[in-house]
Amino acid sequence: MLAVRRILHFADQLFTKSSAVNFCFSWVSGIAAAFYCASTNPTEISFRDTVISMSNEMALIPKSILNTAAANHITFLESCYNQGIVRRLSIGVASFIWLDNYDPAVGNYASQCSYLQPRYLRFHQRVIDIGFIGRWWMMDSAMIDFDVNPFEWKDQQS
Repeated sequence: MLAVRRILHFADQLFTKSSAVNFCFSWVSGIAAAFYCASTNPTEISFRDTVISMSNEMALIPKSILNTAAANHITFLESCYNQGIVRRLSIGVASFIWLDNYDPAVGNYASQCSYLQPRYLRFHQRVIDIGFIGRWWMMDSAMIDFDVNPFEWKDQQS
């Protein structure tokens, strides 16, 4: 108990002595947080790995109790990967998985014309997942209770 009081007293003195110390502490904390976020920024390989592992976990669940929203989400992501339109944009501390119009290997006019490329102002409509601190947040929220069918007991509730 005495050691805790000494630590608290030291911390109290440290933060009340000068605002310069507080300013330096906040900068160091901000830089450390940015470095942590940048070092745990997920890659496109980790997103693909997450899609495959979730697909494998869903394959073990019978269709009668499978959540249809989660199954449709995984099926959509797999079809996008099959079409080759999944892209990743990294901003250092976070990553965005977004959908392009065409596979880079497609050589038709619409895929090569710069006027028909996706617009920056509509980019938010193409984002399908956000990676931050080593997790894919939209994937995690879509896969909550993927093994619970909300319509399974609907007939018996009435």
